[in-house]
Amino acid sequence: MFVYQRSRKRVLIVDFREVIADTLETIFWKNAYDARAAYNAKDELKIAEAWEPNVLNAHFIMSDMNGLDLA
Repeated sequence: MFVYQRSRKRVLIVDFREVIADTLETIFWKNAYDARAAYNAKDELKIAEAWEPNVLNAHFIMSDMNGLDLA
């Protein structure tokens, strides 16, 4: 019997405060999302290019780039 499994939506969290990014990553995982955390825009861009997330959750104020420019 074939069972259809929906793929999990991918969420990328970007926050320079590691504890917040990691906490959000855990919350998304526990709610059936595939989540990854990044702590700066440079790392986020590398992850996003290779992983192609469906959703970006970015902190607005970061040292290397603001969340709006990043999006």
